[in-house]
Amino acid sequence: MKTGKNIFYSGFAVLFAILLFSCNEDRIGENDYGTIKGKVVVSGNNTPIPNTRISTQPITSTVFTDSSGNFRIENVPVGDYSVEARVEGYITDFEPTSVVANAAVNVVFEMEVSTANNRPPAAPELVAPAENEVLQSIEAVFQWSASDPENDPLTFTLELRNDQNEEVMLFEDLTDSTLTYSPLMLGAKYFWQVSATDGINEPVLSPLGTFEVIPAPIDNRFLFVRNINGNNVIFSADENGEEFQLTSSELNSYRPRRNVAANKIAFLQSDGAQVDIYTMNRDGTDKTRVTSNVKPNGFNLNEINFSWPPNSDKIYYPQLDKLYSINTNGQGLDLVYQTTDGSLISEVDVREMANLIALKTNNLSGYNVNIFT
Repeated sequence: MKTGKNIFYSGFAVLFAILLFSCNEDRIGENDYGTIKGKVVVSGNNTPIPNTRISTQPITSTVFTDSSGNFRIENVPVGDYSVEARVEGYITDFEPTSVVANAAVNVVFEMEVSTANNRPPAAPELVAPAENEVLQSIEAVFQWSASDPENDPLTFTLELRNDQNEEVMLFEDLTDSTLTYSPLMLGAKYFWQVSATDGINEPVLSPLGTFEVIPAPIDNRFLFVRNINGNNVIFSADENGEEFQLTSSELNSYRPRRNVAANKIAFLQSDGAQVDIYTMNRDGTDKTRVTSNVKPNGFNLNEINFSWPPNSDKIYYPQLDKLYSINTNGQGLDLVYQTTDGSLISEVDVREMANLIALKTNNLSGYNVNIFT
């Protein structure tokens, strides 16, 4: 039979066992751990960022990413954390995560490039036209140089003014440091300036450049063609050999024909696939396309020719086996002649006063040449 003293000791032992078990449960929960792992990359292109400092709040361990941008923090107590990624040149980033026992959670940082210390580009330097240069044509090839200390991509704006009117021309969103422009005004003085921007800092301006264009050489008697960078370019010249460029070096223009009565020049201009007839003033201004739907054509676009008779408003030109005439204003298209044997017309000369037309024909290969009137 148990005494009261024995009952007391038995109850005390049971209570001690319960308390001991309860304390052991609390200690095990406090010691549950997990792992935080992840990767740090550049936003937009996923390039790994090595040597990025990774830390947590609440504080655990601090680690750095490896050469592949990976990191791993082990033995992290269970709980909620804010994970920080910090590296020079990028905006510090934070990502929330929850650590669970005996598991790894993945955190990915996509870091934005920091622009806080980004330096602006250097002021562009004007290269061409040279300062106070006098251009010998109505076309200008603008060139400049620019650099950026961080090698950021640059875009440019070119502003062009002249002393003849109030017009301001802006050429924006340029990614190349060159620009070809025509037509310029003959006898005018021009002012130009280039701005550069890296898209981060304020645009920077070049110095102001000036150049002039020669007055109109309307008395140049000679016309000739010169090949420039693969394009035929029409020039005029006087008896002293002074030259003036009439057409752009960006276009393929050839076969100039001057009409004394009209005081204009007609010529062919090709886009590589088709040819049209144009007219212009003797100084290269007022270029006007004459042909439209029915264009000059033949076995070889470089071999065809046309005729603009003196004191006539009509231009005669071939299209395969047909000969057409058209007024210089683009109106009055007429079929004049068609070969009877299907041969192609390549050259033509017309004397309206004599009511005479001379033709040169050939086959598709350029052979079997015939000349007849």
